[in-house]
Amino acid sequence: YHTGPVVEIDFTEDQEITISLSDRIVVFDMGQLRLYLNINLPALNEPYLNSTTIPNLSGDELDTLGSGDPSRFKRYSFLVNSKHQIYLISAQEKIKFERSSPNGFAVVEIFDMQRALCVIAKYEGHSIDCCDLRQNRLFDRIQFPPSSSPIQFVKCVVEHRMIITKLHDGSLHFHSISCWNEPTFTYRAAL
Repeated sequence: YHTGPVVEIDFTEDQEITISLSDRIVVFDMGQLRLYLNINLPALNEPYLNSTTIPNLSGDELDTLGSGDPSRFKRYSFLVNSKHQIYLISAQEKIKFERSSPNGFAVVEIFDMQRALCVIAKYEGHSIDCCDLRQNRLFDRIQFPPSSSPIQFVKCVVEHRMIITKLHDGSLHFHSISCWNEPTFTYRAAL
């Protein structure tokens, strides 16, 4: 099934299904020895690095990575990234979200699975984008002044709806969302 080296493997909650990433995504039932999905990814001149499975992008119903019916895999979407490219691709191989950067991405991470929010920060950049994958739009942007030190590291603390950013000068900056009805990140503190 894979035509290149596998760079990541994940399991559903029940540990029955593997989801593996190479130059494609393969969803395989180890108990029944059954292939559910074999998704071709866009061809790149660099390897894919990460994949995050989003069980139900529509948000109509709660779905977990380990529940019941095999047809659920048709609702899966996958956020995949290489150093310079990001794609959200459906089980039907449709690209639903795409970003690229000549500098590359330092962070590509799901911030809120239920709301399908993704945090993206470019290497040596001065901003962090939080994108709504369902709507394929910018949800909010955390912007640092161009005169500030570039972003070195970003940590999402999902349970507190918080993003912690470390700049190259060693300073830490804390932003969070207080209320989902007001979808903006509020600056909380700097250390």
